[in-house]
Amino acid sequence: MHSAPFGFPWYFGLVVATAVAAGCSNQPPANDGIEHGYGTFGGSSTPGSQSENAGGSDGYKPFDGGALDASKLPGDGLNGAEVDAGAIGPPTPAAGPLTAAQCGNCHVAIYQQWQTSMHSHALVSPTVIAQTNQDLTQTLNNAANPDPQKFCVNCHGPNISAQVQVATMPPAAPNWKDGVTCTDCHQFNGTPAKASGGFQNGYAGAAGYQKGFVASNLNLGELTDPVGNSAHSSQQGTDFANPNKLCANCHEVWIDYNADRVVEKGSDLALQTTWDEYTEYRALGGTETCVSCHMPANPDQTRIAEGAQIPAQQFQTAPTRVAHNHSFVGVDTDLSDTAQQQATLAARTALAQKAAFFQIDRNSIDFGNNINFGVFISNFGTGHNLPSGFAFARQLWIEITATDSTGQPFFTSGVLQNPGDDLCDPDGLEEFGSPMPPFFQNCNFTDDELTTFQQKLVSLAFSEFDGSDPFDPAGLTQAVQVGNETWLQFLHGGVVARQRVNFDGVAVKPLKPFTSAEFNYSIPLDRVDLNGNSDFNGNGNGNGNFNGSTQGVTIQARLLMRALPPYFLRALGSGQAASETQVAPLISNLQTIVMATDSVSF
Repeated sequence: MHSAPFGFPWYFGLVVATAVAAGCSNQPPANDGIEHGYGTFGGSSTPGSQSENAGGSDGYKPFDGGALDASKLPGDGLNGAEVDAGAIGPPTPAAGPLTAAQCGNCHVAIYQQWQTSMHSHALVSPTVIAQTNQDLTQTLNNAANPDPQKFCVNCHGPNISAQVQVATMPPAAPNWKDGVTCTDCHQFNGTPAKASGGFQNGYAGAAGYQKGFVASNLNLGELTDPVGNSAHSSQQGTDFANPNKLCANCHEVWIDYNADRVVEKGSDLALQTTWDEYTEYRALGGTETCVSCHMPANPDQTRIAEGAQIPAQQFQTAPTRVAHNHSFVGVDTDLSDTAQQQATLAARTALAQKAAFFQIDRNSIDFGNNINFGVFISNFGTGHNLPSGFAFARQLWIEITATDSTGQPFFTSGVLQNPGDDLCDPDGLEEFGSPMPPFFQNCNFTDDELTTFQQKLVSLAFSEFDGSDPFDPAGLTQAVQVGNETWLQFLHGGVVARQRVNFDGVAVKPLKPFTSAEFNYSIPLDRVDLNGNSDFNGNGNGNGNFNGSTQGVTIQARLLMRALPPYFLRALGSGQAASETQVAPLISNLQTIVMATDSVSF
């Protein structure tokens, strides 16, 4: 396996537009939607020589959480000055932060979009409730400062967290089900800083997220000419000059123990580094943003508050607006809400299918006693690593099926017989002392050829210098496993790469933006006779009695993704309180998305 940037002639011939998050590209998805991505190619397309690491200038600097320059704001540079254009009386003061439903009275489409988002499910999802409560009562119980007790709820419901002293779920606060709601962004006027969202009172030189909220009757946004209304005051927010920076508050999750604002994986607790990954993407020339992929403009909507009556609620007609989609499409869903899953499936699939270039490398195919070949994958369609977020809970893997002349499979890797089955990963099943193996199901053998990009959450880790990434402070070190795989967050744990055991234990790390990797496979030919018929018995082993032939053989490769591993959910469910919605029965609601498909026949 190798990781490398694209050579320039091949790269510019392939990529039309790169993007942030699960994939944002101008290339259209395959005709039949969920079953194919960009990997169905008839010929060979293998890049030339490649070096080990992404290149670029050391002159690029990541966002350091500093204040925005008011002189660089678009328009008249008001830097948040009041520009409410309403002339008919003052707005009615809110009794407290407006609820999402109250906002939805006027902002109808935006509210409906938000209802399908994971932001709206951030506190009600059973997996969030189960893991938070177990972390608080077990691994984080009586932990020393920086106090991590509200580390989760501070981002899963910033306004809700400010109203409660105890972080257990569900929070004892009105309207707690709103989760990440309208006011969490539109009433924030602080200085965005990566990972600051997890800390209520500030930490490592960054002000706490809740310290940045404004008065409850003032809403902020990007408009320089907001129209007066009866619900709240409106003005241009300083942070909305570049609203992507708002994402840095919570889409970077770590505890910087020595407060140097640099994530030293293994020494510091680093669970998610999406903002650092995005910073690297931009430094390498990426042009897309968090907003352009996760909140694309809706050309059919030209009014922001289409539910407001004029002039009773909206004091005058507003200019034509550019409305952004507030469903915040990503990879996660609430497993307990099948309506939400179905409502977002098409958008999640489309986003995922734009993430990667994927194909069987025709130039790598070699015949001897085995069929040897490589599968090539490149991260050209996301603005961060692939996978990103909590990568220890993201299952992104390569499925291989080899069939004989009758269509009978004689070799498989990464194939699931049932949606709730586990990938039979040797790194998870054979780890000495691990508590995880009992939670794997339908694994009668280990899949030694498996390629999975899912990372591993471990209970204890130490730091090792890596230095492979000059753009990304989070990439200068890597966590090295000491403790076992776990489903809970330990203060001195970390996230490590899984090992692909059949190929000298190579570590399968997430693909950084604009990098690629090729994974090799070897299929014994003694499983196929001279007529192209196989002796495959369904468990990955042949009898070895045949002479070997490639006649009629087809190899299919698919790139698959699901948001959570079943064994992880079973482990989480084992520690749940009886009063909680049980997560293990929800495994049947997991959805696997086909990101790309390629095949070759002989």
